[in-house]
Amino acid sequence: MSMLTEGTVTGVKPLAGIRVCYVSSQEFSGATRPLKEARSVAEAGADVCFVGYEEYMPKRIRESGFRVVTVGHRPARGSENPVRLLRVAYNLTVFRVVDAWRKWRAPRQLAAAAASTRADVVQAVDLPGLEIGGMAAKRMGAKFVYDAHELWLGFVDNPDRGMSPQARRRFLDTERRWIGEADLVLAVSEPQGQRMAEHYGVPRPLILFNSPPKRVESARPVSDPVRLVFHGGLSADRNIDGLIRAMAMVDGVTLDVHGFSRTIDMGALQSLADDLGLQDRVRFHGAFDYDEVVELLQGYDVGVMAVKAVEENFEIALPNKLFDCICAGIAVAMGNTRAILEVVEETGCGVPLDPSTPETIAEGLRALVSDRDALLEMKRASVAAAPRYWWPEQAEKLVSALQRLVG
Repeated sequence: MSMLTEGTVTGVKPLAGIRVCYVSSQEFSGATRPLKEARSVAEAGADVCFVGYEEYMPKRIRESGFRVVTVGHRPARGSENPVRLLRVAYNLTVFRVVDAWRKWRAPRQLAAAAASTRADVVQAVDLPGLEIGGMAAKRMGAKFVYDAHELWLGFVDNPDRGMSPQARRRFLDTERRWIGEADLVLAVSEPQGQRMAEHYGVPRPLILFNSPPKRVESARPVSDPVRLVFHGGLSADRNIDGLIRAMAMVDGVTLDVHGFSRTIDMGALQSLADDLGLQDRVRFHGAFDYDEVVELLQGYDVGVMAVKAVEENFEIALPNKLFDCICAGIAVAMGNTRAILEVVEETGCGVPLDPSTPETIAEGLRALVSDRDALLEMKRASVAAAPRYWWPEQAEKLVSALQRLVG
């Protein structure tokens, strides 16, 4: 086993006496990033709480040990009257009024709940929490932080989200209205930060890479056969089916898929692998505990994601998968987007993949695994790069920024 290093808590408490409130109107964007931030600011002395709707509060946050404040949010229900004329009449009149009232009232109730925490800093967790966090911060005269996990200028066009034109406009109008109210904006990559600053005319966001809090200290020898791994949500925009098809064209490799069904069913991927005769080379493992992601990945050789840039966010955001692999000391083979290319070329930790077709993916993988010495050097390059990217380095930037904000 490779030795693991984990960030340690120092005795310095620069945020002692400061209250920080994290707000979301949805599921806190999977909870992983806000929990890392919350733990870091708590270790720096801050009193932390989470505020959200009762129905959407993630179990991981409920069980985190942090204070949780929730507000009920039950959508209005349409009529189920068996008489069609009465049902339609109700849904076109009373239901519309009640539904509009609840949609107007719910975020204001949530903002009031956040304001009741009397926090010194309110952080909106991604765009769905931006307006609510802004309203709460205004009520209290608190500092306001906006953590943009995605470049929403592109993300609203992601076909997997299926946003209506009205919802798309509403989201972007909200970002335009409230981003200028933020005292600090956080982003996940330099290109994303630059794009947001240019588009909205705001100061350059602080970049916090979405990386794990652990890292390995040495690279393992390359396995035989070479072990590839994909980890994360199983969605159509990840092009996992293209990756599986490519596996039928590459010898001397195996692929393990760790993740949960999002917009594509794991059973469908399993059936595809079976149809291609890959039962012994492509294996599916289901969901995993993100807190143990480095331990999970370090036994592999290459982290793969043949993602296509289906919209602008994919082109300039940096996925946590990239940093998970770097910190686990394995090479990366990921889509040839601008942001990923910059990291790969700077560190030497892997290769970009052309995700256009299964054939182009296979070509890239064959070139990667054909030179085992070069592959081992890529794994060592990940180990060397990890101290620049892992979460303790990001936490230090975050704590320093909050200290300046409330100082």
